[in-house]
Amino acid sequence: MGCRNSVQSIAERLNKVFRIVIGGAPKIPPQLAVIGATLRPGLNPQLIASRIMRRRSEVGGIVGPAPDGSQNVTEGEMAIIVEEIVNAIQLEAKIDVVLPPGSVMVTASGGNAGGPIVVTGTNINIPSGNAIIQ
Repeated sequence: MGCRNSVQSIAERLNKVFRIVIGGAPKIPPQLAVIGATLRPGLNPQLIASRIMRRRSEVGGIVGPAPDGSQNVTEGEMAIIVEEIVNAIQLEAKIDVVLPPGSVMVTASGGNAGGPIVVTGTNINIPSGNAIIQ
């Protein structure tokens, strides 16, 4: 029992350290997100894989053909891994977005001659919400 409590205590401490070190991504103001999202090129598996392969030399990895001139199998595997991850994100990920109550304000106008009224409104601010990727 004492060993389990000790291991659990260590795990809890490590979790606290990682939460402090890792933190979260910086919050992007909604105005910048509206502009910046349209400027992003999207995920390109070939570009991602080539950047990773170029950087392999930073850790002593072989870049380009193997020393005997044959194809570098590791680079081929890396390209497949990146393609599968990007495909999974683009084709299988589901993003649920939640806008907090009151974040969408509408300005509308219309007239009424004693009956029901249909009004078309316009969102007057840029709401910011939370999303979970699944």
